[in-house]
Amino acid sequence: MRYDARFFSLCALLVISVTMVCAQPSELSISAEIDTLTARLLENPNNAALQTQLIDLYLQTFNPELALLEISYAEALNQLGGIGTMMKGRVQASLEQISPAIKTLQLAYLQSPNDEALMLLGILEYSRGNTGAGGRILKRLAKRLPSLSVELLKQYEKFYLNGRRVIARGIATALQDTDPVSYATYFPLPEISILSPADNFSTEASQTSVIFEVKHRRPIQQITLGKRTVFDRGEEKVASVTEEYLQSFSQLADISEGKNVLTIKATDVFGYSSERSVIVNGMSFSRIAGWASPSSDSLKKEYLTLRSYIPEPDLLAQKNQAVRVLVISATTGADSTQYFDRGLFLYDFLTHPYSGISAPANAKILLGPRVSAQNIAVISDEWLIRSATFQSVTILYIAGRWEVSQEGWNYFDSMSQKVDFKPILEKLAQLATAGVVMICDGVINDRVTLEEGLRAIAQTSTIPINAVVLRGDDTWVTGTLRDVTQVKSTAMTAQAELFSLYDIALKAGATVISKEPAGLVIAQNPARKIGYQYQEMLVQLEKKLGTDKAQTSARQKILAFARDWRRFNEVRRYLQNDLSLADFIVRAEEFLSRSEYETK
Repeated sequence: MRYDARFFSLCALLVISVTMVCAQPSELSISAEIDTLTARLLENPNNAALQTQLIDLYLQTFNPELALLEISYAEALNQLGGIGTMMKGRVQASLEQISPAIKTLQLAYLQSPNDEALMLLGILEYSRGNTGAGGRILKRLAKRLPSLSVELLKQYEKFYLNGRRVIARGIATALQDTDPVSYATYFPLPEISILSPADNFSTEASQTSVIFEVKHRRPIQQITLGKRTVFDRGEEKVASVTEEYLQSFSQLADISEGKNVLTIKATDVFGYSSERSVIVNGMSFSRIAGWASPSSDSLKKEYLTLRSYIPEPDLLAQKNQAVRVLVISATTGADSTQYFDRGLFLYDFLTHPYSGISAPANAKILLGPRVSAQNIAVISDEWLIRSATFQSVTILYIAGRWEVSQEGWNYFDSMSQKVDFKPILEKLAQLATAGVVMICDGVINDRVTLEEGLRAIAQTSTIPINAVVLRGDDTWVTGTLRDVTQVKSTAMTAQAELFSLYDIALKAGATVISKEPAGLVIAQNPARKIGYQYQEMLVQLEKKLGTDKAQTSARQKILAFARDWRRFNEVRRYLQNDLSLADFIVRAEEFLSRSEYETK
């Protein structure tokens, strides 16, 4: 009868074992010693000593499920006696059945006081958060057990490496309380050294290379850079928990605009981790293709109209690599749309191929959610101030809501946080550069104080300073748009091609605050450029008509035809001898007759 019971018990063991390995190919045998004991028990089913040895081996090899099955079978036959209570408590602890294990071990200790039961009770109290009770138990035990720290470390390895993390953490806490020196020695944190980039490094690139080294006196389980895993030991078995780790890494990290905190985290096989971070400032802040505004769209549309009559080489503005542009336009409340429109218009105007003398690569734009105190601080420190050079001219436009006083010029970002621009502008004006243009726009509570402050900066600066406080409306936008797209071919000079802060201020009815009478050039005016060129071409046209001995009637027709600047291509072709006088007369007559017909 006993043999049959043992047989069915082994069948249950096989079912449990197969379930545990999840149908993966493996040996059902745990160890040769266990196999031998199992065979001997089949031959001697009533041998309590063999039964006890088998349960103990299951516990030593951390197979508490199998040990519990054997205990249940032995208890049913009343084979274990008092020792069975202690074994059952050990099994319950191995299964992290904390409350039942405490009750069982308390009973086992009362039946037969021993240090192992006492240590387990202390560990279990720590594991369920009762550090006071656990501490009292272990301190009492430490007085007569010098090797308590060693025993705790052995228990930690056993529980942690077998996935019993709750109790493992409890043991670590217990060791930290009872022996801080041993805790610090056994649980050192991984050492992370970031070799590159330097902290607060700034870059225009969308990615940067992060080079770092991880060193540890324990095996490393996982290393991450941000959310990306760069090393994972996985299920790899650790030959020794004292195995040292040393590895260097070079990883590309994505960099977004603004402040990027790149965090490296290394976790060892015991779950202890350390972190190191490096800040990389993304300085792209370029124009987003999907951004659009009525004024900016009108500008581009009018420029395309000019392009349909004028060859593009004649429209292109000469770029100055030393000119930098920073546009900051907060979008808050009811004024959000108009500030977005003004900021985008000015950025497109100052960087457009036909009017902008600044290359887009040298221009930064903060609109909408980008206008944060953090981004303003980053771009002010890392680009506006640090990147200024002896040759550079900086054009700075700030639009939004201002709260100006003698103490500070507070500007509200898109989240209504204040940024004091006074020290920023003062520092910018003190740099050895080719000049600074400051444009303040928006709702300003005290324009007089702001104007006086800007005037003081301009007067004390050693470099050319142009500044203006606009009235807060969009008259300067509509005026500028009209001025740079409507061509006039009379009374033009070469200087008319240049566009300075005075041109914006005149359209807004504002006063330019300047240390020098000559305004710093911030753009080119394509309409005036065309007008001046065409004016010069008309002078050459009259001379060439005289040289070609054009008859008076033909001469009058051609001059009437050429009076419209949109005849730019025909006039140039004739001046370059790509169009004969006869063909030119035919074109002029066709145009005049068509114009006369359209008039009727």
